[in-house]
Amino acid sequence: MGRVDSFKELRLVKLRMFIAILMFLVVLVVGIGIVDYSINSVVSDTPKIEIVKVAEVSNNLYTIDFANKRYNLNTFYLSRDIQRLKKRLNEIF
Repeated sequence: MGRVDSFKELRLVKLRMFIAILMFLVVLVVGIGIVDYSINSVVSDTPKIEIVKVAEVSNNLYTIDFANKRYNLNTFYLSRDIQRLKKRLNEIF
């Protein structure tokens, strides 16, 4: 087997591996979506996909629900830092 043939075969192997990984990820995401949809339709009579849900609690406080775990996100500090960054960039430029 020549050098060109070996590199051609290597490219085909890499392409097959990429396609296999991509198909695995698609099947995984679709499966998780179907399970979430069916569980929500059985438990709460609202067939929705809600594996990730974001809700605004107050002006600067958000609640992120991911897989039935609740996380609170306070955006006050984030917005303050963005304003400071904008101010400094305006001073420089």
